Amino acid sequence: AIILAITIWVVTYRFGSGYVILSFADVSIETSFIFAVGVVTLSFFFFFYAIRALAFIILMPLYLRFRKKKRHAEQARQSLIKGLLALGEGRFAEAEKILIKHAPDSDTTLLNYLMAARAAQQQNAYDRRDHYLNQAKQSTPDAETAVAINQAELQIAHKQYAQALETLTNAGKLSPKNDYIKILLANTYEHLND
Repeated sequence: AIILAITIWVVTYRFGSGYVILSFADVSIETSFIFAVGVVTLSFFFFFYAIRALAFIILMPLYLRFRKKKRHAEQARQSLIKGLLALGEGRFAEAEKILIKHAPDSDTTLLNYLMAARAAQQQNAYDRRDHYLNQAKQSTPDAETAVAINQAELQIAHKQYAQALETLTNAGKLSPKNDYIKILLANTYEHLND
Protein backbone atom coordinates (compact mmCIF):
# COMPACT_ATOMS: atom_id res chain seq x y z
CA ALA A 1 0.00 0.00 0.00
CA ILE A 2 2.86 2.39 0.82
CA ILE A 3 4.67 1.59 -2.44
CA LEU A 4 1.42 2.12 -4.37
CA ALA A 5 0.86 5.49 -2.67
CA ILE A 6 4.43 6.61 -3.45
CA THR A 7 4.06 5.49 -7.08
CA ILE A 8 0.80 7.43 -7.47
CA TRP A 9 2.34 10.53 -5.93
CA VAL A 10 5.38 10.36 -8.25
CA VAL A 11 3.21 9.81 -11.36
CA THR A 12 0.84 12.70 -10.52
CA TYR A 13 3.71 15.00 -9.58
CA ARG A 14 5.58 14.24 -12.78
CA PHE A 15 2.73 13.98 -15.30
CA GLY A 16 -0.18 15.78 -13.64
CA SER A 17 -3.36 14.34 -12.15
CA GLY A 18 -4.83 12.99 -15.42
CA TYR A 19 -8.23 11.43 -15.74
CA VAL A 20 -9.82 8.02 -16.35
CA ILE A 21 -12.82 7.24 -18.55
CA LEU A 22 -14.68 3.97 -18.09
CA SER A 23 -17.18 3.11 -20.77
CA PHE A 24 -19.57 0.16 -20.88
CA ALA A 25 -22.48 -0.03 -23.33
CA ASP A 26 -24.06 3.44 -23.33
CA VAL A 27 -22.71 4.48 -19.93
CA SER A 28 -19.47 6.44 -19.49
CA ILE A 29 -17.86 7.42 -16.19
CA GLU A 30 -15.15 10.05 -16.08
CA THR A 31 -13.09 10.68 -12.96
CA SER A 32 -9.63 11.79 -11.90
CA PHE A 33 -6.77 9.31 -11.98
CA ILE A 34 -6.12 9.61 -8.24
CA PHE A 35 -9.78 8.96 -7.38
CA ALA A 36 -9.87 5.88 -9.67
CA VAL A 37 -6.70 4.45 -8.10
CA GLY A 38 -8.11 5.14 -4.63
CA VAL A 39 -11.37 3.33 -5.48
CA VAL A 40 -9.46 0.34 -6.92
CA THR A 41 -7.18 0.21 -3.87
CA LEU A 42 -10.02 0.45 -1.38
CA SER A 43 -12.01 -2.17 -3.33
CA PHE A 44 -9.03 -4.53 -3.20
CA PHE A 45 -8.69 -4.15 0.57
CA PHE A 46 -12.44 -4.45 1.09
CA PHE A 47 -12.72 -7.70 -0.92
CA PHE A 48 -9.50 -9.09 0.61
CA TYR A 49 -10.76 -8.62 4.19
CA ALA A 50 -14.31 -9.66 3.28
CA ILE A 51 -12.99 -12.97 1.93
CA ARG A 52 -10.83 -13.45 5.03
CA ALA A 53 -13.80 -12.76 7.30
CA LEU A 54 -15.96 -15.18 5.33
CA ALA A 55 -13.26 -17.86 5.51
CA PHE A 56 -12.96 -17.27 9.27
CA ILE A 57 -16.73 -17.66 9.72
CA ILE A 58 -16.82 -20.84 7.64
CA LEU A 59 -13.75 -22.44 9.27
CA MET A 60 -14.59 -21.47 12.86
CA PRO A 61 -16.74 -24.58 13.60
CA LEU A 62 -13.98 -26.85 12.27
CA TYR A 63 -11.40 -25.05 14.39
CA LEU A 64 -13.59 -25.29 17.50
CA ARG A 65 -14.13 -29.04 16.93
CA PHE A 66 -10.38 -29.52 16.49
CA ARG A 67 -9.66 -27.63 19.73
CA LYS A 68 -12.29 -29.63 21.62
CA LYS A 69 -10.89 -32.93 20.34
CA LYS A 70 -7.37 -31.85 21.25
CA ARG A 71 -8.50 -30.83 24.75
CA HIS A 72 -10.24 -34.20 25.25
CA ALA A 73 -7.12 -36.04 24.07
CA GLU A 74 -4.97 -34.10 26.55
CA GLN A 75 -7.42 -34.81 29.38
CA ALA A 76 -7.38 -38.50 28.44
CA ARG A 77 -3.56 -38.55 28.47
CA GLN A 78 -3.45 -36.90 31.89
CA SER A 79 -6.12 -39.33 33.10
CA LEU A 80 -4.02 -42.31 32.02
CA ILE A 81 -0.95 -40.97 33.84
CA LYS A 82 -2.90 -40.24 37.05
CA GLY A 83 -4.65 -43.61 36.86
CA LEU A 84 -1.39 -45.52 36.44
CA LEU A 85 0.13 -43.63 39.37
CA ALA A 86 -2.86 -44.42 41.56
CA LEU A 87 -2.71 -48.08 40.49
CA GLY A 88 1.01 -48.22 41.26
CA GLU A 89 0.41 -46.67 44.69
CA GLY A 90 -2.30 -49.20 45.54
CA ARG A 91 -5.25 -46.79 45.37
CA PHE A 92 -7.26 -49.23 43.28
CA ALA A 93 -10.75 -47.71 43.50
CA GLU A 94 -9.41 -44.28 42.59
CA ALA A 95 -7.29 -45.73 39.80
CA GLU A 96 -10.26 -47.56 38.31
CA LYS A 97 -12.41 -44.44 38.37
CA ILE A 98 -9.71 -42.27 36.79
CA LEU A 99 -8.79 -44.81 34.10
CA ILE A 100 -12.32 -45.31 32.79
CA LYS A 101 -13.35 -41.65 32.96
CA HIS A 102 -11.69 -40.63 29.68
CA ALA A 103 -11.07 -44.08 28.18
CA PRO A 104 -13.42 -43.66 25.18
CA ASP A 105 -11.76 -40.33 24.22
CA SER A 106 -8.24 -41.62 24.63
CA ASP A 107 -5.71 -42.70 22.02
CA THR A 108 -4.83 -45.45 24.50
CA THR A 109 -8.32 -46.83 25.10
CA LEU A 110 -7.05 -50.41 25.18
CA LEU A 111 -4.46 -49.60 27.85
CA ASN A 112 -6.98 -47.64 29.93
CA TYR A 113 -9.40 -50.58 30.02
CA LEU A 114 -6.69 -53.18 30.69
CA MET A 115 -5.37 -51.17 33.64
CA ALA A 116 -8.92 -50.51 34.90
CA ALA A 117 -9.47 -54.28 34.80
CA ARG A 118 -6.37 -54.77 36.96
CA ALA A 119 -7.64 -52.14 39.42
CA ALA A 120 -11.06 -53.83 39.59
CA GLN A 121 -9.34 -57.19 40.10
CA GLN A 122 -7.52 -55.85 43.15
CA GLN A 123 -10.90 -54.94 44.64
CA ASN A 124 -12.25 -58.45 43.94
CA ALA A 125 -14.76 -56.91 41.52
CA TYR A 126 -14.60 -59.68 38.94
CA ASP A 127 -17.72 -58.59 37.05
CA ARG A 128 -16.32 -55.10 36.52
CA ARG A 129 -12.94 -56.60 35.60
CA ASP A 130 -14.55 -58.76 32.93
CA HIS A 131 -16.60 -55.81 31.71
CA TYR A 132 -13.44 -53.70 31.24
CA LEU A 133 -11.70 -56.57 29.46
CA ASN A 134 -14.69 -56.84 27.14
CA GLN A 135 -14.55 -53.07 26.53
CA ALA A 136 -10.83 -53.40 25.75
CA LYS A 137 -11.57 -56.15 23.23
CA GLN A 138 -14.30 -54.05 21.58
CA SER A 139 -12.14 -50.93 21.45
CA THR A 140 -9.30 -52.72 19.65
CA PRO A 141 -10.49 -55.90 17.93
CA ASP A 142 -6.96 -56.67 16.70
CA ALA A 143 -5.79 -56.98 20.33
CA GLU A 144 -7.96 -59.97 21.19
CA THR A 145 -4.92 -62.14 22.02
CA ALA A 146 -3.40 -59.44 24.26
CA VAL A 147 -6.70 -58.99 26.09
CA ALA A 148 -7.04 -62.76 26.56
CA ILE A 149 -3.51 -63.02 27.97
CA ASN A 150 -4.19 -60.19 30.41
CA GLN A 151 -7.47 -61.80 31.42
CA ALA A 152 -5.76 -65.14 32.00
CA GLU A 153 -3.01 -63.52 34.07
CA LEU A 154 -5.62 -61.85 36.26
CA GLN A 155 -7.59 -65.08 36.62
CA ILE A 156 -4.44 -67.02 37.58
CA ALA A 157 -3.41 -64.32 40.07
CA HIS A 158 -6.70 -64.77 41.90
CA LYS A 159 -6.76 -68.55 41.64
CA GLN A 160 -9.56 -68.74 39.09
CA TYR A 161 -7.80 -71.59 37.32
CA ALA A 162 -10.81 -73.11 35.54
CA GLN A 163 -11.68 -69.73 33.99
CA ALA A 164 -8.01 -69.15 33.12
CA LEU A 165 -7.85 -72.53 31.37
CA GLU A 166 -10.86 -71.64 29.23
CA THR A 167 -9.45 -68.19 28.41
CA LEU A 168 -6.04 -69.60 27.50
CA THR A 169 -7.53 -72.39 25.39
CA ASN A 170 -9.41 -69.79 23.34
CA ALA A 171 -6.32 -67.58 23.15
CA GLY A 172 -4.27 -70.56 21.96
CA LYS A 173 -6.70 -70.99 19.05
CA LEU A 174 -6.23 -67.33 18.12
CA SER A 175 -2.45 -67.45 18.35
CA PRO A 176 -1.22 -71.08 18.30
CA LYS A 177 2.49 -70.16 18.12
CA ASN A 178 2.47 -67.81 21.11
CA ASP A 179 4.97 -69.21 23.62
CA TYR A 180 3.69 -67.12 26.52
CA ILE A 181 0.22 -68.62 26.17
CA LYS A 182 1.84 -72.07 26.40
CA ILE A 183 3.71 -71.07 29.56
CA LEU A 184 0.50 -69.76 31.15
CA LEU A 185 -1.33 -72.94 30.13
CA ALA A 186 1.37 -75.10 31.72
CA ASN A 187 1.17 -73.00 34.89
CA THR A 188 -2.62 -73.34 34.94
CA TYR A 189 -2.51 -77.14 34.41
CA GLU A 190 0.01 -77.40 37.23
CA HIS A 191 -2.31 -75.53 39.61
CA LEU A 192 -5.18 -77.76 38.54
CA ASN A 193 -2.98 -80.87 39.15
CA ASP A 194 -3.68 -81.89 35.57
